Amino acid sequence: MTTTSYSRTFAPWTYLQRLSSALEALLTQIESLQGQSSCIDEDILKGEEYRIARKLIDTPETRDEITFSWCIEDVQHVRPDLTDQQARKVLDRCERRHDASIGMNWDVISVHAADMFPCRAEAET
Repeated sequence: MTTTSYSRTFAPWTYLQRLSSALEALLTQIESLQGQSSCIDEDILKGEEYRIARKLIDTPETRDEITFSWCIEDVQHVRPDLTDQQARKVLDRCERRHDASIGMNWDVISVHAADMFPCRAEAET
């Protein structure tokens, strides 16, 4: 009878913990170089890859804030007739007029979009 030893096999969560630790160490090094001349391209800290990496290591035990993202595609889901530029304007207005007691949701987007860019049927009545 053959037995299989799993002592050298990592469980997926162990691998992810190790990866997370390594990633956190790397991000800490990158952040410590911020502001030092020619050590790091400041655009790296603004890039999508950096934001994704930062989110990967943030856990409920280590993070002090949460954020939710809305994009122009969300606006265009509510109002497919809007251009990318118009959708950006709607997002900007939603952010500037954000009410924490209401939050951000599809209705908020819809109301701002309708106010800023009335539908042709609504504009004619």
